[in-house]
Amino acid sequence: MRTWTLGIILLGLASCSGKDPIEFTEPSSDPTTVAVTAGVTAPPTVAVESTVAETTSTPPPATDPPTTTIPLEDQIRQAVEADKIAYDACLADPPNCQPESFLGGVALDIMRQTLSDMIPIGLFGGQPADDPTTQIIESMEIGASGEIAKVRTCVWDTGIIFGPPLSPGESPTIVNDRKVTVRLELTFEQADGMWKLTRKHLVEQ
Repeated sequence: MRTWTLGIILLGLASCSGKDPIEFTEPSSDPTTVAVTAGVTAPPTVAVESTVAETTSTPPPATDPPTTTIPLEDQIRQAVEADKIAYDACLADPPNCQPESFLGGVALDIMRQTLSDMIPIGLFGGQPADDPTTQIIESMEIGASGEIAKVRTCVWDTGIIFGPPLSPGESPTIVNDRKVTVRLELTFEQADGMWKLTRKHLVEQ
């Protein structure tokens, strides 16, 4: 709250006209003489108080954005699909593959060995555009800790292994293009904040 005091003061002003100065004399002792004193009395100063209401605006409390928790089963399904995509990309470009980014445990060891066998002789993988590999999740079992899961899949594997061309300028040679149906048991574990494939076991071929 702020208060302003407004003083209104009336002042008597005397002006000089440039004429002869006025001489003042002692008042006459004659009883018939009446001395009249004329004066101007300034009105009292009036204090005016003005009140300005101050308003304050309190912003609403900050709230964190809502978080969405993906069910474990959906997380595993996403991990299975992500693993397939990463696996195909890895085999398509073995020299630049980083298998530790999506694999762990025994599965990582096997992939590293596979890459070390492929790179020196120029092998790489690919998928036929008209009949790519597909997989179906048949069953899923999630551990009590929620950090390990076993997934049974049925895979129609159409992947092709290519080798260097026989002559410069020719197409790569086909080393293996056999198509098979297999059933796999995949073990996924939580590692580095994500689900990683740690073991792949052939159940049926």
